Amino acid sequence: MKEYLFNVIVEGEEDILKTWAESIHYAIDNIICMSIVDNIIYIEEVETNKSWDFNGDFNQLRAMRNNLDSVYI
Repeated sequence: MKEYLFNVIVEGEEDILKTWAESIHYAIDNIICMSIVDNIIYIEEVETNKSWDFNGDFNQLRAMRNNLDSVYI
């Protein structure tokens, strides 16, 4: 498992969240599933210091994730 730090927006304020996942894709999915998160700003893989600015549409990703949940439940 890899450790990731996410700079996010929670209730209009910047905050840092930590998650562990097999890949950046699963790490983003973990954050999308957290209802308190309003947006992702920046992501860092702790071990390698590799980082990404998040330029995606967070709300669209969350909506797509929610649609997947309804299909498989």
